[in-house]
Amino acid sequence: MSSESGISQTYPHKLSNEEIQELKTKLSKFHEDPNHKRSRNTPLAKLFGNITDTLGDYKSANNRIAYIYKRLPQENDAGDLSLFEKRSRVIKYLLDNILAVHRLSHENPNSQYISIPLYDMQVVEQMINIIVVDGVYSCLPDGVGIPLDKRRLKNFKTSMTIDKTDFKDGTRILDNIVSTMIIVFTGKSDLRNLIQVGSGFTDVLTSAIVLYTNLENSDVEKKKYNEKIKTLEDASSTYQLFSLYTLLMANSKSRTRYAFLMKQFVLSRLSELIVRRTKNGGNGLEAMIDVIMGLRTSDKVDMTRVQQVVRAIIVSKPKTMDYADYFHNICDQLF
Repeated sequence: MSSESGISQTYPHKLSNEEIQELKTKLSKFHEDPNHKRSRNTPLAKLFGNITDTLGDYKSANNRIAYIYKRLPQENDAGDLSLFEKRSRVIKYLLDNILAVHRLSHENPNSQYISIPLYDMQVVEQMINIIVVDGVYSCLPDGVGIPLDKRRLKNFKTSMTIDKTDFKDGTRILDNIVSTMIIVFTGKSDLRNLIQVGSGFTDVLTSAIVLYTNLENSDVEKKKYNEKIKTLEDASSTYQLFSLYTLLMANSKSRTRYAFLMKQFVLSRLSELIVRRTKNGGNGLEAMIDVIMGLRTSDKVDMTRVQQVVRAIIVSKPKTMDYADYFHNICDQLF
């Protein structure tokens, strides 16, 4: 069809299978120039350049921690450090740079563009994935968390084997991860917007719960980690919390002591969410219905799940509420 000016107009249409295959063939001919160097002129761009140089080809390394540690700037310790100390320093390096990216990528309300370019988003993803696999998972107690083989983590060419660290020692790394990432998740930056919904938040909250349920905690430490959990919850949406806690419950099948403590904590949190959460993402009941019915992941409504919703409402009363107050709260949310 032609416009009045005689210029032809192209309207969007669904590509046929033949057109899709033809497009894939054409795109496959494009390859990244290994000798190409991106210009790094801004402080944020220079930071990403330094991080990229340090990470190198870690994806192909059999021992990621040892590989990255050797490439860390200003590591001139006499003698060979233990794997745990190397792990601590690598994770600290990544966390320090995550925090630096956060501070250099503050939101600009007057711009529709984000400050982190597409090719550097991959660097962010790489850092987060290393923190998750070699920081969080290596330090979690056995039987706690979502199994790694069920995660969709990219940027690893070799198998994602985990070199486990003794939990008592690992709490130091987990504490550093939680304390640093809370600054990002409670701040305002383009980085926060990129990683708020995803593996980063999931693993930080899981780590905070594990630290809270640590059997060797003092009352002061339990209070500290409980406050951190509440801070993370307030920085999230009700729907995201229901999704995460439901997923943790589904994977809490281990009979270890810490798995039991995790399950008990998550159960209590789920019952509180349905009545307590009324901001930052809708009311608690609405979020629970969304999760159980799968309304955000499917266009079809499965009516067989309605009974699951009813059952969940009946059994989710917090221990601190009587039935009259509980159902009054539920009815207020419904109507």
